[in-house]
Amino acid sequence: MSEGPRSTAPAPGWGAVVRGNVLAVGVVSLLTDLSSEMISPLLPVFVAGLVPAKTAAVTLGLMEGLGEATASLLKLVSGRVSDRLGKRKALILTGYGLSTLARPLFSLATTGGHAIALKFVDRVGKGVRTSPRDALIADAVPAARRGLAFSFHRAMDHAGAVLGPLLALALLHVLLGYGFWRGDAAIPAEDELAALRIVFAAALVPGLLAVAVIVFAVREIVPAAAPTSGPGAGAEGCRAACTASWPRRRCSPSATAATCSCCCTRTSGSATGSGS
Repeated sequence: MSEGPRSTAPAPGWGAVVRGNVLAVGVVSLLTDLSSEMISPLLPVFVAGLVPAKTAAVTLGLMEGLGEATASLLKLVSGRVSDRLGKRKALILTGYGLSTLARPLFSLATTGGHAIALKFVDRVGKGVRTSPRDALIADAVPAARRGLAFSFHRAMDHAGAVLGPLLALALLHVLLGYGFWRGDAAIPAEDELAALRIVFAAALVPGLLAVAVIVFAVREIVPAAAPTSGPGAGAEGCRAACTASWPRRRCSPSATAATCSCCCTRTSGSATGSGS
């Protein structure tokens, strides 16, 4: 006998996906990027006013290189910690909170060392929050609609990155009567440095709004538990899933039904790790 056509439920639409945590985290990213981009494009000019001209490039290189390397490495750690705890919100709040407090403090910086330290703290916040935030978005929607959820999040993120410099430019026009940069001077004048400090301090406002959204609108979601019966249940199912995800690795017998932890190891046995 031939089987009749199978009926499949339609995938959730835009309104069913862009709500709850997806919407809240999108707003958080918009506000945070708005705050960040009020400062980042102006930092090279600001640092040039803090340090001797011959050391400005080195200071900027240390500031950006150390900060971005730290953020990249911490994403690995925060993702693993988030999975082990089964909780995302605390790490997300900690990360965004660190960045929100660090960025406006550029307005008080008086040396290149201050700028490097503040950028480092800002990037620590980014490293702590990014992996748990992405996991929270993935937990909030069906697997078939994660592409839509993440595309919305990236759109909000980029919207903030556009609005931030525009807001900073508007503030500079109000404070100075013109936007940066005017003239041929490589180092900003005292009144221009003072205006930059005010812009940096103003970046605290959208940052605090982002933190408030996390506190009041983002909900903790317990990650889905591994199945206890049927295909994929128990240690064997866990090892099979891990092997499917990492075809060049083999799974250690240490995986148990209780923890469903694959503890994948490279086939050479030279390294251990887990997919996330």
